[in-house]
Amino acid sequence: MINLKLSLWKKNGNLNSSNYLSKFSYFIVLLFYVVVQFQFINAEKIEILMNNVTTQKEDAYICTSYKLSEYQQYITNVQPLATAAIAHHIFAFGCEKPASESKSWNCESLVCQGQKSILFAWGRNAPALELPEDVAFKVGPKTSMKYIVVNIHYLIKVNNDRSGLAITFSEKQRKYQAGIMLMVANYIGIPPKTQKYSTKFSCKYTGKNLKMFAYRVHAHMHGDVNAAYRVRQHEWTQLAKGDPQWPQAFYPTEEVYDIKDGDALIGICTYHNNENRVVYAGSTHNDEMCNVYLMYYTDNTEDVMDTCSGSTYPQLESIIPAEAEVKPKPPSSFHLTDEDSKNDIMSHHDMEGSKTHHEITKNKNKETKNTLSDFLSNIDFYDDVEQMRSRNRYNNIDAESNDNSYLDPNALLDAAFSDDTESDYQIDPALLFELAKFNNLNSNNRKNFKTNNNKLKGQLNNLLSPKTITISRYTNLENWYNPKSINLGQIGGIAISEKTESVYIFHRASQLWQMDSFNEEYRFNTRKYKVIPTDTIVVMNKNSGKFIKSWGSNLFFMPHGLTLDSEGNIWVTDVGRHQVLKFSADNTKNPILTVGELMIPGNDKNHLCQPSDVAILKNGDFFVADGYCNSRIIKFNKNGEYLTEWSSEDEMMPSHFFVPHSIALNEEQNLLCVADRENFRIQCFDLHGNLIHQIKSPEFGPIYSVAFAANNASVLYAINGYNSRDDKQYDKKVFLISTKTGSIFATINLHPDIRTPHELELTNDASEIFIGNLNPPQVFKYALVNFNYTKNKDLPKKGNNKSDPDKENFRTSIFIMGFLGVPLVLVILVALIVRLKNMGKLKKVNLENRNIGQWLNRNTKKRNGFTRLNQNSDDEEAESLNKMGHTSRQGAGDTDSDSEVEINIPQLSKA
Repeated sequence: MINLKLSLWKKNGNLNSSNYLSKFSYFIVLLFYVVVQFQFINAEKIEILMNNVTTQKEDAYICTSYKLSEYQQYITNVQPLATAAIAHHIFAFGCEKPASESKSWNCESLVCQGQKSILFAWGRNAPALELPEDVAFKVGPKTSMKYIVVNIHYLIKVNNDRSGLAITFSEKQRKYQAGIMLMVANYIGIPPKTQKYSTKFSCKYTGKNLKMFAYRVHAHMHGDVNAAYRVRQHEWTQLAKGDPQWPQAFYPTEEVYDIKDGDALIGICTYHNNENRVVYAGSTHNDEMCNVYLMYYTDNTEDVMDTCSGSTYPQLESIIPAEAEVKPKPPSSFHLTDEDSKNDIMSHHDMEGSKTHHEITKNKNKETKNTLSDFLSNIDFYDDVEQMRSRNRYNNIDAESNDNSYLDPNALLDAAFSDDTESDYQIDPALLFELAKFNNLNSNNRKNFKTNNNKLKGQLNNLLSPKTITISRYTNLENWYNPKSINLGQIGGIAISEKTESVYIFHRASQLWQMDSFNEEYRFNTRKYKVIPTDTIVVMNKNSGKFIKSWGSNLFFMPHGLTLDSEGNIWVTDVGRHQVLKFSADNTKNPILTVGELMIPGNDKNHLCQPSDVAILKNGDFFVADGYCNSRIIKFNKNGEYLTEWSSEDEMMPSHFFVPHSIALNEEQNLLCVADRENFRIQCFDLHGNLIHQIKSPEFGPIYSVAFAANNASVLYAINGYNSRDDKQYDKKVFLISTKTGSIFATINLHPDIRTPHELELTNDASEIFIGNLNPPQVFKYALVNFNYTKNKDLPKKGNNKSDPDKENFRTSIFIMGFLGVPLVLVILVALIVRLKNMGKLKKVNLENRNIGQWLNRNTKKRNGFTRLNQNSDDEEAESLNKMGHTSRQGAGDTDSDSEVEINIPQLSKA
């Protein structure tokens, strides 16, 4: 084309005045063409695809990375190479460094190392992203984005998948840089059989001016509508509103909206739930999400606030316009045309393996633009895939699974009555309910108790009591406070003041611990995340749940541990500040003691690195769990001067820790117990660092918190939490552990809402347990509640001359059997005589050679009768009933003379 223009110019001859202007016009046109061609020559499309990925489960999160060139580049277009039948959604992140150097990796928990930014998000067969002219994502050496990481959430299991993205890079600098802000709700709890449920969130925008020009909404199959608003000087402006069941693309806004420093950003997501379960926030398709993505441009995207969450403006959340919950009309950018799109989606017969992007796109050459009808023709199948796997999964939950106390009777009795245990050993009252049901112990256990533990037998005889007894057990108090009345962020720590009957809660407000909150040197990212401007310590009445006061604004960056000492001083750890701070009860603005250097991590006598917890002796000396980076326990004197520490890099040594997340002090027994979180264990030391117990259990998983009750030092309480190391999740429980034996003798199963417990705290008598949860950010309360238990039968009392009711019942049974049996025998004899008379052989009967069965049916060889019942078969049902305590009788052949022993538990008091 260029050569053709030059030849035409030469053919016209001389450049005289009459045609000079025409030739000059040719030159201008030619120059423009060359510039345009040069632009396209420097544009490059790169396909970033999965490397023949095979997944072992549904809802797998897989990542692959692409290293950018050393030249500055600008992303102008992103094209999805996938289908909604395979991929639930796809993200493209700009990363400082990928989480793994592998070609592909499981990235459910970690996508990038260091800073990351969202560049693209796709779902439900949405079209490609084409950015406006003069707008592009800046990536490369002069930014924090040195790699592109493609993250795919696979809907189904796939074999040899090569889905991914095609990204167009250009070296031409654009006038504006594009960016994406994520607005997200931290808590979702959709009640069962609910047609409308909304979750709301809000934040304050701080930073440079942004020009928002597109949006995307995201939820799962329960989502109806997501919306976002800007509130400025009491004026509401709708920024985004979309149906998450549409193709999840970035849709252009009606106009370009500006977002300025100080604006309030409000979000709301509305759902329905036709299932018989509560639907919570989570990463799988059976869970829910509430995301609104705002795409903007500005002169420079560095240090721009990229996440909006929390509840900064609860008053504004209460007056969100009603239209926010009404489903919007389809966007004007989609056209109701192209009915041939049904072939674009895979049928359910193709779900065993996934097609490559070439197979997916080869039928789309006729029409490259996705239309709304493309999506509508596929949505039924997509929803069928999601619902097919969740149907009935949660609808048949056994009611007994919510029972909040379980124990192994053998472990309980071993702990309670072992030879090295004193006779007045204090068993927690909540556990004695199971001990009362002595029939849970089978006959062999009873025999062992009888023959090997005379001490136990004597104690059991002393426990005889009337038929009805009052027992206490831990019960979740669901309405002990109103979560909507107190705005809490993720719960870091909890402390109880018995003197003031109050509970202290240390929370993170709108601050979330993100992947880029800290750099590789553990320094807090103050360029992106600021000091928390709102109060972070809330004080409530521990009985009524009513708000008392709050404080702690503009002090903390990432709240974590909280402890009250014997004098009422408040101690906290802040992993962002890398410090431990002590406040007096009457001066909460300035700490009276500080350990560690502000914002400077270190591993020496004067520095801490993300300290997680603190425990204080009565003399004022204290221990610090130093925590996520250093994995050590340090002891300081009351003035904050270093005394000693213990830790080890040798995994075989008892002092090796992998995130000592919580510590519990038992000064009465000279004991300090450590929640060695990522080692899935608890380690208990004396106060000089010598190992006393190392406690492990296959039920543990990561142990997040440990605690002692001040008046019951013989029992250690521990709680496990979310497992981030691998895909396995453990049932969330509170474990009760004997400090003398180090054995677990009971567990308390927790409410299903407690999926990410972070902190555990007890009242002095252990009658109440407070649990701090990360998501939803809420404090749960368990309390000992009394109820009556009625036994199946009375037991004889010592020295009682009354007749044994069992013997009386036996005599009555014999009498009834005799009364009914005599007529039955007479009927049989009459029938036999009649039979013999009819046969005419009454006088010829040889009773020695025939049995009654033969005379009643002579033709047994010619007829099909019933198979004889095996009288020697094991009665499995009876045995299982015996183990469950439904019967006190032993199985056939059991000659244990102690088989009738049972236990009644007397009235209990809270210990």
